[in-house]
Amino acid sequence: GAALLLPGLAFRAPSAAAALPAWASRIEKLVGTKSMSIAVADGGTFVYRHDPATARPPASVQKLLMAMPLLSSLGPSATIPTDAAGTLRSDGSVGNLWIVGEGDPRTGPGPMRVLAQNLVDAGVTKVTGRILGDTATFSRDWWAIGWKSNFPTDEVALPTALTFRRNRLSNGTPVTDPELRAANALTTALENLGVDVVGSPSSGTAPTDLPVIASVQSKPLAILLTSILGLSDNFGAEVLGKTIAYASGVRPATISAGAGVAKTYAADLGVTISAYGSSGLSSSDRVTAAGLVALLADAEMQPWGLAFQDALPMGGEGTLVNRLTDVRVHAKTGTIDGVSALAGWVWSSTNGTWLEFAIFSQGLSKTTAVSLEDQIVRILAESA
Repeated sequence: GAALLLPGLAFRAPSAAAALPAWASRIEKLVGTKSMSIAVADGGTFVYRHDPATARPPASVQKLLMAMPLLSSLGPSATIPTDAAGTLRSDGSVGNLWIVGEGDPRTGPGPMRVLAQNLVDAGVTKVTGRILGDTATFSRDWWAIGWKSNFPTDEVALPTALTFRRNRLSNGTPVTDPELRAANALTTALENLGVDVVGSPSSGTAPTDLPVIASVQSKPLAILLTSILGLSDNFGAEVLGKTIAYASGVRPATISAGAGVAKTYAADLGVTISAYGSSGLSSSDRVTAAGLVALLADAEMQPWGLAFQDALPMGGEGTLVNRLTDVRVHAKTGTIDGVSALAGWVWSSTNGTWLEFAIFSQGLSKTTAVSLEDQIVRILAESA
């Protein structure tokens, strides 16, 4: 078929009459008649394709489709602020003090202690009102089309703008009041620094016109994504999906709005995807192998491309633990019922280049799918 064109990339389709190289024939034999889609490119030029245009569920490979617009919009060194806002009087007192998050998925007691110290450094000596966690920056939706009914508890805690301990209790139970928990933690941290807080912690909708007194920053996005992509963190992915929606000016910042940003990003590069969330948990998400490879090839040319590649786990790391430990690969795994996926970059020892690849399958056992994925990646590493 015709090669996919992207600005600045020349995707050349191999001649239909050209004989497959030996390594490609080996992959063809492995795949046989199985329900699989594979695309492989070298610097944007397809070198192998098998059913590349069938749209399939990407499972957690969907997280790559969230990460690309996030990095494109904000950059790998960007941090996400959590602000303490209120009116600081000349005597060092504040009335109500609001904590306003913008989607740092890793807020907890440590960041609240840092924020408390920053408030003291800014001159806060007493809170005459109370400390409140803002609940309104992101929508509090907790569902996406294609999710199973247990996903909002088992797989994803409530994705909020102000998070606290990944929005779960120590026993794993999800909580619906992380903003109140953050307010409790900041109250304790301030009191430990000698700041008197008169009122009890609470939560609600923060006024929009309050000045920021102090802030605490998340880790840089590249570091957040290394953890989220490496461990396939569904909660972190859905929080960052809302973050990119919010940063893009989309209101309300919902799970579907984050997926919408990913759709727009891909469409601007000529790739059509169906996206309902950022984690890949939706069985209704769809992308083609050729489309994903095109997006990876474009990402490779961007200023943030290397940071993106480095954020993906290597063989033996994260969700690739016990897999491809002897191969130079950066790849994202994906698994939902009846679906397996692997996509990213593998180093071709033959060409001395990174190959972009995507492998999607449906209807295979996970054991079979993983075995095929690893065999294909090894063939690409050794022979392609």
